[in-house]
Amino acid sequence: MSRPRFIAIDPAFTNGKSAAAYRIGGPNNTRVIYTRKFSSQNRLEVDDVLRTAREIGCTDLLIEKPYLADNPKTFGRLVEACTTIRFTAQALKFEIHEVYAATWQPAVLTVNRYMPKKRAERKAHAIFVACNLLRLHDSIDDDEADAACMLFYAENHTYELTGQT
Repeated sequence: MSRPRFIAIDPAFTNGKSAAAYRIGGPNNTRVIYTRKFSSQNRLEVDDVLRTAREIGCTDLLIEKPYLADNPKTFGRLVEACTTIRFTAQALKFEIHEVYAATWQPAVLTVNRYMPKKRAERKAHAIFVACNLLRLHDSIDDDEADAACMLFYAENHTYELTGQT
């Protein structure tokens, strides 16, 4: 069985847009991370993102599970967005894996045993990790950085997610 190729989606939305990240073929046979913003509440945009990922060979979806923080209304919209994404991914025959932010963030964002505690610090640190360690361009926002960091988590913790090495 071949190793799964992931698309990672952070369903949180800033200005109405969620973020996806996946690897595409790059120069010299490298695979670079590509991020994309889309409306997770628009089924056609979700379908386009997942079909594009499927066309380039992605087989598995990693999606961040929503959690109730401060605002129940925002939590409800996140659940709706996740439902739309999951429904579309199932129709396109993706294997779906869910992960809590509290699981992937310590694995990716901890540097020298330091993990930022405040939300704003974690978001800034995710951008730092995505730009410097994952070599993404520096014009990404925090949602794109989260999606890229989740992709990095998926690629380096495949066994925990799928049972495959």
